[in-house]
Amino acid sequence: MHRLGILFCAIVPSLVLLQYGIAKARARWDDRVIWEAFFSGGMATIFVFLPEMLLKKAFPVDAMSPVHGAVTQAFVIAAIPEEIAKFAAIFYAIKRYGAGDDRHDVITTSFAVALGFAAIENLGYLLAPGEWPLLAASRAVLAVPMHGLDGLAMGSFLTVAQFDPRHRRIWLTAALAVPMLLHAGYDFPLMLITRNQAFFGVLPAWFLMVVLSTVCVLCLCNKVRALAERAYVPLDGASSPRLSGAVLLLLVPILAGITLVSAGNFGIVGAAAFSILPAILGIDLLCTSSKVSRAATAKR
Repeated sequence: MHRLGILFCAIVPSLVLLQYGIAKARARWDDRVIWEAFFSGGMATIFVFLPEMLLKKAFPVDAMSPVHGAVTQAFVIAAIPEEIAKFAAIFYAIKRYGAGDDRHDVITTSFAVALGFAAIENLGYLLAPGEWPLLAASRAVLAVPMHGLDGLAMGSFLTVAQFDPRHRRIWLTAALAVPMLLHAGYDFPLMLITRNQAFFGVLPAWFLMVVLSTVCVLCLCNKVRALAERAYVPLDGASSPRLSGAVLLLLVPILAGITLVSAGNFGIVGAAAFSILPAILGIDLLCTSSKVSRAATAKR
């Protein structure tokens, strides 16, 4: 039963966020390409394990200063190999399963790959010895969404590369570099605090950075989607952005309440921190629904 609880807490956050991507693309849960991308991202974690182990041996971070060690661990050991693995998995999924299917945008495929990667990585963290319930909660509302955010950024720049072939190399470089920077920017303060508790004061700035980067990536993603909008009719039974957004917003007080009950030391600030990203995603879906409704009205 204990193992089933860990498996549930590891996988479900990625599936909940996958619903955001499905609703945003007005796709369906039985969409084969999205699921193949999700599982491709999960498989990518296997290919990251060995490079990360080799990099840990090549860079003795324990012997470095706290700042130097945290930068090396966040950027070189974690961000670079993981984002390269996702990048490769996206191209594999597109070539293997998405060829000739013009219903599927690269942003949704990239998002699914990133969440598949996050699900398996999450499972590895929760199976490690220690108190897993609080770790599961914190990763569900912070680490997993940030993986998804990296996928949205990567997919956005890959989409721009399709529509701007003259600057294709620049956009492809950005598709890899920006997620790496986002990934390292998320990990670095946490690893710095782990190495030296005296840096605990950077947490507010770190959380502000997480919120701002989320808003910026969603704005970028929305602009690119509008630029690359195809003239297709959503599938029958497609997920509703309005309903999905409302459900995400309903999760906000639930997450806040769970945080206050299970980890009272965090207080109201902790409860807000644990629920802010679902709130942003929910609002984004409601805004998408409003735009879709206005566009449909204008066509009539």
